[in-house]
Amino acid sequence: MRPTQLIAAVTLVLSATALPAVSTSAAGDPPTVSGREAAGDRALRHADAVLDGLGHGQDATLALRDLAQALPSLGPAERRQATAMLARPTDPHDQFGDSYRAPAKRACSPNICMHWVTRTSDAPPSRAWVSRTMDVMKQVWAREVGAMNYRRPLRDGHRGGDGRLDVYLKDVGAQGLFGYCATERRSQISKWKASGYCVLDDDFARSQFHAPPTVSLKATAAHEFFHEVQFALDFSEDAWWMEATATWMEEQVFDGANDNRRYIPFGQIGVPNTPLDEFQDVGSAQYGNWPFFEHLSRHFGREIVRSAWQGAAAAGDDRGLYSLQAIEAALPTGTTLPEVFRDYTAANTEPSAFYPEGDHWDPAPPAQKQVVTKADPEKGGRFAKIDHLTSRAARVVPGSGLADPASQLEVTVDGPGSRTSPGASLVIRMANGDVNRQAIVLNGKGVGTLTVGFDNVDVERATLVLANASTRFDCRNGTPYSCRGIPLDDNEAFSYTFKALPG
Repeated sequence: MRPTQLIAAVTLVLSATALPAVSTSAAGDPPTVSGREAAGDRALRHADAVLDGLGHGQDATLALRDLAQALPSLGPAERRQATAMLARPTDPHDQFGDSYRAPAKRACSPNICMHWVTRTSDAPPSRAWVSRTMDVMKQVWAREVGAMNYRRPLRDGHRGGDGRLDVYLKDVGAQGLFGYCATERRSQISKWKASGYCVLDDDFARSQFHAPPTVSLKATAAHEFFHEVQFALDFSEDAWWMEATATWMEEQVFDGANDNRRYIPFGQIGVPNTPLDEFQDVGSAQYGNWPFFEHLSRHFGREIVRSAWQGAAAAGDDRGLYSLQAIEAALPTGTTLPEVFRDYTAANTEPSAFYPEGDHWDPAPPAQKQVVTKADPEKGGRFAKIDHLTSRAARVVPGSGLADPASQLEVTVDGPGSRTSPGASLVIRMANGDVNRQAIVLNGKGVGTLTVGFDNVDVERATLVLANASTRFDCRNGTPYSCRGIPLDDNEAFSYTFKALPG
């Protein structure tokens, strides 16, 4: 669930009474009593600001999840306030006015029940819009649970009338939201799995969402339903990949909607120096990083995302693997996550060559640009601080005096030691539009050299991509990264040299 100025609400809410007070990371230990109290107060203030539309880009998804998990640490008055924030629209009127103010109607399919009102500002424009919303939700269920074989949402007992998934239509656009799916009934077989319900905007009016209503409906439905799927696996997983995979799922269900393209400038393609696994309370990096899962699925099949989520699934008291562990465990034998990340960051500099719809995306920008010529053949540079799961790029263009087809470019990289998982790639765009990507093999000290053809007739440019692919963390420290860990290999230095070798 996010403000409409950033588009695509993606809210996950956990129930007022059913969920344990624990750390939100998959590897998190329960905090101390004083830590729980402080976290509870912060969670309440954060959720209150977001739901009041005062978050200015803050994400309500995990804010509300954290609030629900913090309930046991809140005092009576604060708990009442939090419970009201987490209520269903059909629950009694609350101090925020979020409940329906008219009797609700209900219509059901075999798996889903739709709830709406026929008057007040929460009323959809017509019965036809209710039917359209139901049809979209049925398509989402058929795609994600049926065709893609993800786990179905857990049944919620008799909440909303019976055990089927409840979807409520409400004017949440007035709050700057697209919709949300809320978790409330914990599974009897694992305290990390839960059932829930969804709330979607009642009309997705273009005046509120700045997109065709059906496009906003499809993107939100596919995204939010996948959160319900995630909660049936492990609702406490790392926030960044919950949101990145849900945004990726929009593309898998409704490929033509393309609403998720608007987030790409906020992720690693637009901002390569932001860690892949960073969850931003203020910002949209986690939504803009869905191309990472597009990269994975293009190379290994889209089933790899399901395999990773299955590896992260909780079983009893076992919370399963956290995000990066689960992704690496799902990779084919002999393939490592640092290698995948290296290739992914290289692909981002020329997306039209490596992604099916990449010609609609702006490439990852180079941080440095160089020109080598016959008279001035050598240029170099240094990046002093490349953090974990980020990259920097340097672009080089062949200049005057390099027309001979035998001209070459020698690239030398000097990076950190191998235990920090450095990576380097050279991406070459030819004058005819062809693009080639080559990995630069680094030795144990992080040093490597590559020589390629580089004349100014056939070659348009080359981009050197330097990646810090480290996945080493000291977990359970309350950070916004994987396993809420402190990265062990941030601020790594890389230097490079471009040397033209005229023919």
